[in-house]
Amino acid sequence: MNILVTGSNGFIGSHVAKYLKNRGHYVIGLGRKIKPANPEIVDAYISCDLGSEEVSFIPPKAGVRLDAVIHLAADMRKEPHCV
Repeated sequence: MNILVTGSNGFIGSHVAKYLKNRGHYVIGLGRKIKPANPEIVDAYISCDLGSEEVSFIPPKAGVRLDAVIHLAADMRKEPHCV
């Protein structure tokens, strides 16, 4: 399977990506950093801020048909918004 893991540079995302790759899946990591924190745990990597217009370019950047998306990204840059 071709699986996109958002938040692949984070603690949980990196462990999930590693688990999937070790089971033979094609893992595409996604994160805000230019390069993956652990390139050995992903087959491909997309640098993207999910809070921007870049989101619409994710499927073509993946370069393969996605079978699954595991969304583990979180915005840790600021305090939660109070409503």
